[in-house]
Amino acid sequence: MYWLAIALRRLARQPLAVKALDSASQLTPRGYIRRSFLAITNGYGQPKCLCEEHDDYRAFFTIQVRRYLATVPGQKFFDATEMEAVLGIIAKAWLGLQRQPDAAGWSCGQKLEFFKNIRVVFPVLRNRVSGSGQQVISFINGLPKLGSVKIRRLPMPWEDRI
Repeated sequence: MYWLAIALRRLARQPLAVKALDSASQLTPRGYIRRSFLAITNGYGQPKCLCEEHDDYRAFFTIQVRRYLATVPGQKFFDATEMEAVLGIIAKAWLGLQRQPDAAGWSCGQKLEFFKNIRVVFPVLRNRVSGSGQQVISFINGLPKLGSVKIRRLPMPWEDRI
């Protein structure tokens, strides 16, 4: 695993190299492999950036994107437009956090808890998943009449006039 990590690192595949080194360091928790893992990762377990602020942003970004994708069907972005909108919202939220009290003395664990408690409000870009069940909705016939409705559709433009 160690040699795989070196090859991946030379191919500029930092996230995969970190995973390989993590696996290798679990096999031998002490020694050179563990020191190599700690040298290329930050306190969040991600590849190190040049600046600690970038490490913090990457951790905040990862938490918020994961939170957003958990609410949409398929847990992935539908298209580039949706992705750009979400990334812009997260970037604005990050800039708003910069005005908060100085967190420079905080540990990575404290910052991580702080980032998890931040709730970024995303606009409804498409139908969201609520609960564990999914329900198929016909856009021609409208909402189904069975049981509780979990997903509601937006009215079509011509339906407002009816």
